[in-house]
Amino acid sequence: MTFMDSLPPNEKVILVAHSFGGIAISVAMEKFPHKISVAVFLIAYVIGENLNFTTLNQEVMKRAGSFMDTQYFFFDGLNKPPTAFLFGPKLIASKLYQLSPSQDLTLALSLVRPHPFFSGGKELLKETAVTKQRNGRVPKVFIITKRDKIITEGAQRWIIERAGPYAEVKVIKDSDHMAMISQPKKLSSHILKIAHKY
Repeated sequence: MTFMDSLPPNEKVILVAHSFGGIAISVAMEKFPHKISVAVFLIAYVIGENLNFTTLNQEVMKRAGSFMDTQYFFFDGLNKPPTAFLFGPKLIASKLYQLSPSQDLTLALSLVRPHPFFSGGKELLKETAVTKQRNGRVPKVFIITKRDKIITEGAQRWIIERAGPYAEVKVIKDSDHMAMISQPKKLSSHILKIAHKY
C-alpha cells in the first residue's frame, strides 16, 4: 500500500494479481480507487462486498481436492490449528506446474517455502472488507485458466459470480496455475490488450 500511497494525485496504475495476490489488490481498490485504471485478477482471490476471505478460501480449498504431500506446521502447538503449510513436490508437479516447462518446475521446487495460514479471523476480515462505493468503482478483469488444478475452473467461475461485476472475463485454455510460465505469450497478449483499453 506504500507504493499506492506514494503515487502523485493524477497518476493511475494497472494492478495485476495472481492467486493470493488478489487479496492485496482488492484492498488497494478499496483504499485507492481513484488511482487504479483497472484491476486484473489472474486466477486470483477476489474479495467483494458479498464475498469475504473466509468464505472464498473455504470454497477454493474444497474444490481443490487432495493436497497430497503438503506438510503442515503447528508453531502454536499440536493442540491448536496449523499455522503454516508447505506444498510438497508431488502437489507442485501435478497441480501447480503440470503444464509448465520442467526447468521451471525444478526451480520452483528449489524455492518453495512454508506459507502462513490466514485464519480469516476478525482482524483479517476487517482489514480486507470492501464496498461497492470504493472497490466497486474500479473496472475488474478476470483471467481464467482452464487447466488450473488448485483454483479450479469451477472455483474461478464461482468467484466471478460472487465478486462481480467484471468489465471483462478472459480465458487461457492450456494453462496451469502458473500462467505466466505455462502460457506467457497468451497472458502477455491479454494484459497488453487490457492495458491499451483501460
